[in-house]
Amino acid sequence: MKTIPKRRSQAFSTVELMIVIAIIGTLATLAIPSFARANMESKLSRTKNDLRVLFDAFNLYAIEYGNYPGAGGGGNYYTEAQAAPAPLAEFLEESRWESKTPMGGHYFYYYVNVFDDTISSYRFIPMLYIDNWNYGFFGWPSVPLAPTEWFQSLDDDLDDGDLTTGRFQMRNAVQAIYTLDDSAW
Repeated sequence: MKTIPKRRSQAFSTVELMIVIAIIGTLATLAIPSFARANMESKLSRTKNDLRVLFDAFNLYAIEYGNYPGAGGGGNYYTEAQAAPAPLAEFLEESRWESKTPMGGHYFYYYVNVFDDTISSYRFIPMLYIDNWNYGFFGWPSVPLAPTEWFQSLDDDLDDGDLTTGRFQMRNAVQAIYTLDDSAW
């Protein structure tokens, strides 16, 4: 007598599905932090490049016109809401100035009146501020956009590696300054 073989179901068993889901979950657990780290490194690299481009543009402007934009007026600033000063536009891509920082903050330019200990007098120093604040609206808490370690990496590459001294400084958790004038240091 012949036995009829049982037909095997073409569907996956529950155990097979659970194993596939576990493998996918493990791979996602390993991959997501790597993607987040790569995204942060990309934003950091773009910020470094933006600061170099802005630094060069403002200094080329100063060479061409004999001083920085807003010289003598103090407190002048330009944000992404405003176009770069007309003569500065020839040294700078407008989109670079008008866009937000890669972390979502703003770039501000100030020509600040600062007391200089070396000459015992006040003088104007051009500074680029990097805003690092997520302003809380509708009752949401306000938090820094990037950790201090992020700014430390910027300082390591652009300046002396100390966030309290030199051309690049962290004023508090919400704002860093980048001094544009070489004679200030």
